[in-house]
Amino acid sequence: MDRKRNFKKTREISQCCKDSLEDHSIIKIKNIYIEQFSIRTINFADQNEKAAHDKMVALVEQMLEAKKNLQTARSDRDKEFYQDRCNALDRQIDRLVYDLYSLTPEEIEIVEGRA
Repeated sequence: MDRKRNFKKTREISQCCKDSLEDHSIIKIKNIYIEQFSIRTINFADQNEKAAHDKMVALVEQMLEAKKNLQTARSDRDKEFYQDRCNALDRQIDRLVYDLYSLTPEEIEIVEGRA
């Protein structure tokens, strides 16, 4: 039930953000929205959950480094390389989050805006 509630809230917030982006508004997500999510806690005693956590942390650290390199890249070739790297890392992070919340293919299409 929590997964379905989270999914519904994600859709609502995503639509709000999409509307804000279309009119170039600043996006602010208030705590009242975030507090409605049931945030999954990690059981570090479970090796699978710990491995998923460690993988997520590693991907986020790689993303931060790639974003930093993208900002300081001088050549178009380097900028393209780091942008592609960021895009690939973003897709990997998305997949981990989808797995974490057991999203169905249909739900993933909605979250990604393909439905």
